[in-house]
Formats: sequence, C-alpha cells, structure tokens
Amino acid sequence: MSRKKQQTNIEHYVPRVYLKGFSDNNKSVYAYSLKDDKEILNCSIETACQERWLYEFKNDDDKLIVANLLEDILAKVETLFSKYRDILIKKAYQTENLKTKCFFTTEEKAFWKVYIVIQMLRTPSIINGLTDRIKNQVGEEFTTNEVRNYTLISVLPILKELRIENNAFSFLLGLISQDHICAFVDNSHGLFTTDNPIACDSPKQGSNEIELLYFPVTTDIAIILFGGELKKEYGRNRLYYFNSQQLLKFKQGIAFTAQNMIYSKCKLSKDDIQLIKNARESNKV
Repeated sequence: MSRKKQQTNIEHYVPRVYLKGFSDNNKSVYAYSLKDDKEILNCSIETACQERWLYEFKNDDDKLIVANLLEDILAKVETLFSKYRDILIKKAYQTENLKTKCFFTTEEKAFWKVYIVIQMLRTPSIINGLTDRIKNQVGEEFTTNEVRNYTLISVLPILKELRIENNAFSFLLGLISQDHICAFVDNSHGLFTTDNPIACDSPKQGSNEIELLYFPVTTDIAIILFGGELKKEYGRNRLYYFNSQQLLKFKQGIAFTAQNMIYSKCKLSKDDIQLIKNARESNKV
C-alpha cells in the first residue's frame, strides 16, 4: 500500500538543489544580508528563500483548491535542472569545447531558456507585484485570491488545462528565444548568487528586448544570454572563460538585482563586498 504524499506548505522560490551549487557541504552556504550588512557563515539551505503557500491556488475562504499542484511540477523541473547542470559542468572544463561553435545541444538550449524564465517569474516579488498590478486594473470585479490564482497561471502556465493566452511566461520566453546563449567559466571559483538569481538588462526603459541576461549556475560556471547589438560581439552558442572586465560586470549585475541576500560557497572578500555595496548604491539612483 503506497503512502500518501505529505503536503508541503513551505515552498522555496530559489531551489535548494540550485543553492547546493554554492555550498561545500550541500547543507549550508555563506550568506550576506544587504539590509543588515550582516554575514551569516552557515546559512541553512533548507530555510533559505522560502515562503508559505507561495504557489497554492486558494478559494475565497482561503482554503487550498488543489494542494501542491504547482509545487510538485516545479520539483520535477528542479530534478531536470540537476541533470542539465551535471552535463554543463562536465562540458565546461573540456578545453576543446572552447573551439566549438555549438557548445549547447538543441535540447540543452531549450531547457536552459525555459528554466531561466521559470526562475525569473517564480519569485515572491514578481508574483506579488503582478497580483497587485492586475488587482488595480480589475478593481472589485474579482477577489484578491481570484486575481492571485490568475497570476500564478500566467507566470507558471505549466499545465495545458490551465494555460491562458498572453501569459507572462510565453511573453518572456519569446523575448529571449532568439538570444545567443553562452557558457562562461570563472577559474577563480568566485561567482556568487542571490535570492533573485537572474539578472537582466534592456537597452532602454520600457524596451521589449532583453539585451543581456546573467545566470550564475555554480561558483565557477555561468550562463549568459546576449540579445540586440551584443549578438554581434558574441557567438551564437559558445563556451568562454571570463576575463577580468567581464567578471566584474557579471558580479555587478548579479548584486544589482538581488532582493536582500547574497549567497556563496566561501566568505566574500572585502573587494566583493565593496563591489556589492557600490552596485546597490547605483540601484538607488
């Protein structure tokens, strides 16, 4: 007789399997709080980046409609992430791949672009922000829970039965579908990530184009997408090693986009903490 699956109410918006790529023991990471300017030497991966009932559909009585529907699907996506991360790690340190013009397979490219869009949209700031925006547009016509359910379907339209037209997921995926995708290696193993691990930039305010997108996969490997004019500077599907200028810009972008927490395998250097503070100051301008 099979056991009934235990219901989950604490849901991680940055997957634990992802944060393990920035840990030396698979249990904890170094964390730096931007709000408090405080270091946490052993931050538990289990308790990092989580929120209660984040992905749950609720009725007007605040009762769950179908418990853990999206959470269970996201868990399957995270299993695939582990698989494709392992493939990426193996390929990134084969120096002959620096010469290939087809570093990622078609399947790998498709996975990474879909995964990146899911990670961009699954954070509380996006879900809550879109819910508030839609609620302001529809007024009292729909309840808050009805609007939030609609938002969840829009940002994570994983089930065919729940898909809606003009959803946020399809829109974002369309923006990056033609971008060049490249892997970058940092031999110093000094990459860090955040509670909002995707950083992107558009050429101008309000532009429907993403010119640059950063995603640190581990402490030494990142995926970068290039759009717009930058596609002329970088190959369509290549492997590179970071130079010092590229690494600096990458770290600045990741720090700029963080909500509150920075995560890394080792204690950040004074230079990195100052870089993060400078990036955050520019965020206020």
